[in-house]
Amino acid sequence: MAKEEVKRINWAYDALKNHSSITDYNISAENKTKDYNKWLKNRSKMDFINEDYPRKDIKRIMSKVYVGADSAKTLKRLSKKARKVLLKNFTASERKRIGKVYFEGTPPASSSAAASCQRTDRRSSIIKCSPKWLYEDVLTHELVHTRRDAIGQSVKDVNKDEKETEFETMGRSSRKGMTEGYYQFIKEPHKKGKTISKLQGEDKRLLTGSEDRNAKGKRLTNRLGKAYKKSNIQHAHFSPAEDLDRYFQIYDHKDRKSEIHIRFKKPVTLAQIRKDLKSGYNAMKAYEWRNGKRYLLFSESKPKARVLSKNRTTKRISKPKTAHKPQRKKTSTTYHGIKGKPIVHKTNEGRKYIMVRKKGGGTKRLYKGSKYSTKGKIKILKL
Repeated sequence: MAKEEVKRINWAYDALKNHSSITDYNISAENKTKDYNKWLKNRSKMDFINEDYPRKDIKRIMSKVYVGADSAKTLKRLSKKARKVLLKNFTASERKRIGKVYFEGTPPASSSAAASCQRTDRRSSIIKCSPKWLYEDVLTHELVHTRRDAIGQSVKDVNKDEKETEFETMGRSSRKGMTEGYYQFIKEPHKKGKTISKLQGEDKRLLTGSEDRNAKGKRLTNRLGKAYKKSNIQHAHFSPAEDLDRYFQIYDHKDRKSEIHIRFKKPVTLAQIRKDLKSGYNAMKAYEWRNGKRYLLFSESKPKARVLSKNRTTKRISKPKTAHKPQRKKTSTTYHGIKGKPIVHKTNEGRKYIMVRKKGGGTKRLYKGSKYSTKGKIKILKL
């Protein structure tokens, strides 16, 4: 993660959480504080030059929608694309439901990903998109995820959620310049010898009545359920599903939870994903959603210190104890007039002992170094 990207993402995360409209004009950047720690504690009321808004590399394109990028060219392209997608493919009520959005024009944490959506809560999200993948359907796909999450429609089953999201994206997006998306995973006999473009066109016709017409709002969402059962995309088969799209739940060093969806361009290993989540999202703990169940990927959280006394703040941890296997003594020992090699036992604390008969019947332990009488003499047990 580049230094400036980190600053933008940190600003976006805090702005989405703390500011009602993402803007923060209580104190302008020119009248900034130089005390960084003070700003961290009062970030919802103060601005900090090069850290908080306004910045040259962050642009407000709509109410509660901001865009950031390293280069002015990428910032301009992404601003234009994001604004067009939001206005053209989503109604005003849907945009309100989506909530606050920050678009970051740099590649996602994983170099294999085209775009990712980090949902900070039900009303705000951070969308990262590689400058090479600023296509209408890619941005629409991520925004559809935020819309579904906001109304609780998203499911953790990767197969089902991605196919439903792709189907809705098809109804909202224009055919021109559309990527292959998940339609590349439709195989025979469901493909029936048709091209990917033909399959996409048929699904779009199911939702809008025409291959060249877009739909949005209730006119689209009311038809999704029934139309999906007749669609081509329902037959897409990922092997495995997680090769293309994956869902994560992460906790950062401040124990802040985020739901992240990453759309990959190619399969990626778990080792690489763990590395990307740690470096790209500062994750201390991460889970992955697979078919409705949550699996732990890694956890670096430290256990909290337990206060035991005024002088000790942490519990002393002893080495794990291993069971001692009794062994027969190598040298002879005389007890009760009987000479032999007894079996030596050991307690958990490491004290050695042998089992001997006691007066009145039964047995007792005779520890190493103990005094005992045999043949009228006092001896010390040596083991």
